[in-house]
Amino acid sequence: MKVRRDQKSPRYYAEWRDHRGRRHRWAGYTSRRLTERMGQRLTELVAARLEGATPGADLLDWLSLLPADRRAALSALGLLEGRGFREAEPLSNLIAAYRNHLQAVERSRMHVANTCGRITRVVAAVGAHTVADLEVGRVEHELHKWRESGLSTTTSNHYVTALKGFCRWLADEGRATFNPLARLRKLPTEPDRRRVRGVLSDGEIALLLDATKRGPVSFGLTGEQRYWLYRVALETGLRANELRHVTFDWAEPSVAVEAGYSKRRRRDVQPLRRQTARELKRWIRDNPWPMCPHRSAAMLQGDLARAKVRTSNSSGEVVDFHALRHTFISRLAAAGVHPKVAQELARHSTITLTMDHYTHVGRASLASALEDVPSVERQKPLRKRAPKC
Repeated sequence: MKVRRDQKSPRYYAEWRDHRGRRHRWAGYTSRRLTERMGQRLTELVAARLEGATPGADLLDWLSLLPADRRAALSALGLLEGRGFREAEPLSNLIAAYRNHLQAVERSRMHVANTCGRITRVVAAVGAHTVADLEVGRVEHELHKWRESGLSTTTSNHYVTALKGFCRWLADEGRATFNPLARLRKLPTEPDRRRVRGVLSDGEIALLLDATKRGPVSFGLTGEQRYWLYRVALETGLRANELRHVTFDWAEPSVAVEAGYSKRRRRDVQPLRRQTARELKRWIRDNPWPMCPHRSAAMLQGDLARAKVRTSNSSGEVVDFHALRHTFISRLAAAGVHPKVAQELARHSTITLTMDHYTHVGRASLASALEDVPSVERQKPLRKRAPKC
């Protein structure tokens, strides 16, 4: 490593060789001592890269303070490829690599866009440039400010999920020596639930399906196409994104969702009612399976209005597309399906999620259950037996 100064410039330059032996000339400072220190750090970086050694704290601190363009240049040269050196790589590069990873494991386009978008927004808000800048306290403070400005707790938790997944991937891939956000926690959502979903009664389902089948073209779909989307959703509990990527098996009437589009990230197979399978098979012969639009909630709201079915009730419960899944699971419970079977059909990880969050019990069901219990007035009093002498 050499330090020189041009006659026409007050700035010193450091001349150094990278791990491949290529020569570089970097502009330093007007101070020869500071430029020599920069050249020394570059020499240490090259030596660590050649030896595959873990960088020291001083070297990592120096890398983290470098301007973003300098870190990008070192990354392009391959000097930040060793384990631990990626903590000095710009977060923008790491987020782009994480995006490629999510696409490689076949996550849906919407999932990739939402996840990387959330990570990017938080990183920009906290002013983080490298992994070393990601601190739990700074992220928590920023999310707290957003919640005070109107962000729901549920959405805040989505940001936490995206960030934790990103940092866990950094540590697993050796792009960071540790997970900087391992202690970041989600908040309970019950005190701040912005949307409570309701369910449709059997009569409301009949009105919706009938009005939709006879309805006009909406959101680029005919009435019959929307009818089949709603019917399959109500009879299988499939989500809107899952309905966009389904295949049907008519021999063993079922509908399958590939792993990349299932929320459980594995191939899901859901049985179909035989009558539904026969009718759907005949319809699909002449019609392609419809692509559920991304504004599925607005599409359903329009069909509910045409069917003159409520979209919310006095309790504030709303009926959107995901409410069709709630309706499916609640109808299983109303039909007396065993809770374990209902859990499997709902594809839930725990029975608590099925019973507490998705199973709705109306007042009519409660009243009917009470009618099945014998009245206390009709109970015959127990006869007292005479004491034995």
